[in-house]
Amino acid sequence: MKSFKGTAMKFKYALLLVAFSLGTHQESQANCRSKLKKVVIGTLGTLGLGAGYAAAENFQTEPNSLKIFPKAKTVDRNKMETILVTFIGDSLFTSFELASPIFNLWDLRTKQFNSPILDNSDSPDSVQSFSELMQTWSEEIGTSKAIELVNLSRGGAHVLPVKSFFRQKVIKSYNFDQQVDSILEMKTKPNLVGVWIGHNDTDWLENSNSVFPLTKELLSQREFLFGKEFENQLSRLSKSLSPGAEIVVFKLLDFRKNFKARATAEQIYFGKDRNSSSYPYLEECYSLCKGYFPEVREGLAQSVDRFNLQIDKAALKVQLESPKIKVTVSENIYIEMDYALEDISNLDAWHFSVKGRSKLAKIVFDALVPKVQKLL
Repeated sequence: MKSFKGTAMKFKYALLLVAFSLGTHQESQANCRSKLKKVVIGTLGTLGLGAGYAAAENFQTEPNSLKIFPKAKTVDRNKMETILVTFIGDSLFTSFELASPIFNLWDLRTKQFNSPILDNSDSPDSVQSFSELMQTWSEEIGTSKAIELVNLSRGGAHVLPVKSFFRQKVIKSYNFDQQVDSILEMKTKPNLVGVWIGHNDTDWLENSNSVFPLTKELLSQREFLFGKEFENQLSRLSKSLSPGAEIVVFKLLDFRKNFKARATAEQIYFGKDRNSSSYPYLEECYSLCKGYFPEVREGLAQSVDRFNLQIDKAALKVQLESPKIKVTVSENIYIEMDYALEDISNLDAWHFSVKGRSKLAKIVFDALVPKVQKLL
């Protein structure tokens, strides 16, 4: 905590210097005071985030892994063979929804359940997760091996390198390469890896403005770099696994289906009779993803389709270079994940609601359970 306070103070003074340096003789004192006011407000926000950061740093009590044991009590669990299933992904494989900065910081830094992959709550209001579906299935078929599930997915994760202190150290938004690093560091390597990542890379208007709009050439270059980095990380992952292991790469979400549900939420949000509690963070996503504005959404959907083609190419190339590891591409989520209004968050109308996460969990389970069964 002390080190973070020190960093925050240095940040504060640096901002003050910048504000003063911007207040040239050509500007009025009022403009300079306005800038300083923004600096002070930003600094207070930074210190507030620092408090949340420190609290979350010491409150990572809930594991991001869960082990499922056979129902038979006569088996010595310490000597039991275990099938390891690991997931790589972004916020859509977690319970993340846009909310207040402090809440989001807490949510991103703590290892929580209630995600599509891991949840063991008996509450009827919680997610019917992959882990719960796997638990029920394993009891029904009477497995003799344990099944361990590990979810490495992180909110804000990218495929293309995004290096920043805030992302890496504050919110711990580990990208594809860092999630692969985590697998490389495991003493026991996974038998099965599910990969669903890349949504945060697809904003076709990112880094664009009225002065420097993105050209077709720049868009093509971005897609090529995405495909190359996806291939590199998939290759690293495949080389780390033992012969017979399998990687299942899920194609990115069909955003057109998400847009239909979001359009209904926007009608409620911008309508005359809207409740102030309905979708309070709906507009936040416009600043995070320019492609979400209604008038340019089709461009984002087309961008996702092109990125999915890059994923196809990357998986095929890695499969050819690693014949002892099976690499497959699944269209299950892209095809089967259909949205109703109740499937999107009532906070941001962007991420999944509890019902949406449950629907996603069932799709992922149906895609992977035949592969798990072969390993038992």
